[in-house]
Amino acid sequence: ICFFAFATALQVPDATRLAGSGRGDSDNRDDLVVWNPNTNTVSTVLNTSTGTTVGPTITDVTGKPRAATFGNDAFVDLVWIEGSGGTADLKGASATGSLTGGFTSESINRDIATFGYTALGPIGDFNLDGNVDLIVLRESINGLRDWMALWGTPSGSFDSLESRALPIALLSDVAGTLITGQCDAGSRLDLLRHDGTNARLLRNVNGPTITSFTGPGARVIPGENLNLTVT
Repeated sequence: ICFFAFATALQVPDATRLAGSGRGDSDNRDDLVVWNPNTNTVSTVLNTSTGTTVGPTITDVTGKPRAATFGNDAFVDLVWIEGSGGTADLKGASATGSLTGGFTSESINRDIATFGYTALGPIGDFNLDGNVDLIVLRESINGLRDWMALWGTPSGSFDSLESRALPIALLSDVAGTLITGQCDAGSRLDLLRHDGTNARLLRNVNGPTITSFTGPGARVIPGENLNLTVT
């Protein structure tokens, strides 16, 4: 994002925090997405040919969002945590792609089963399937906490029937902070977790592959056993 080419300072709304960047309008320039914690609003700072301008806002974004292109379209999306405790869920909205930028007002596109999400972590394509994934801190029913990987889908959703959650690190006290990067010679994104005392490397490695899968050769009759074999 080359805002430094302009003579004037970059203008953003007061008290905002950077949520991310991506295409908010219909030109080919990346724009900024900012969140105001005082008003719970999200705005796009549009990168135009003559400078920057603040686009439309959406309201009721009660937690700091992550902004990235989660789906397979060209426009930036939002995801944030709404609620607290065991009822906290993932919510989101998508950029309209209009000439004026902005997000679909009050449009919720991620609100599936409750898992008690407490914090958003890094984003990236961790399983190399071409979709952007999300790392979240989750609190389970018994009070344990763990960092989870929620696989992204072409539709831009998380935690749906076509995606899976994978526990990364189980925590009982300090949640810590996660950052991502390629820390070894592999092609996968790794994670660094700092818990206030130590920094630990969580390597992202290739998992097992399925070489063969066999099921029953005849119809499955209710009341009989269903046997599946995976190698």
